[in-house]
Amino acid sequence: MSSSVHRKKTTPKQRLQRIRKQIMDLEHVCSGTLLRRTKVCGRPTCACATDRAARHGPYFEWSRWEDGHLVHTVLPASASSAMAQAIRNHRRLRRLMRLWEQESLRVMLEGVSRKSR
Repeated sequence: MSSSVHRKKTTPKQRLQRIRKQIMDLEHVCSGTLLRRTKVCGRPTCACATDRAARHGPYFEWSRWEDGHLVHTVLPASASSAMAQAIRNHRRLRRLMRLWEQESLRVMLEGVSRKSR
């Protein structure tokens, strides 16, 4: 038998509580993207000019929109994993907010439909 057969049906209010808890469990939240880059310095005698493996870096560049402008910030390597997690958290937060809105609508409409009966 599938596991869904044994699963208890949750109410919209229970789902809202679960969503709120998941949101509260998120620590750092940042929008944007994080790129890992290597660069060519431009000196023709440098190894990076001919060998991709010898390029300089890696450099971690965080890009995001601020006040209608695309902003880029080079981060130290030590901050890159925390920033990557914060970006994942932001994407998760956006998904949870959409679910919260859907469940809220269900709760509100459930109350309306019961009253109109």
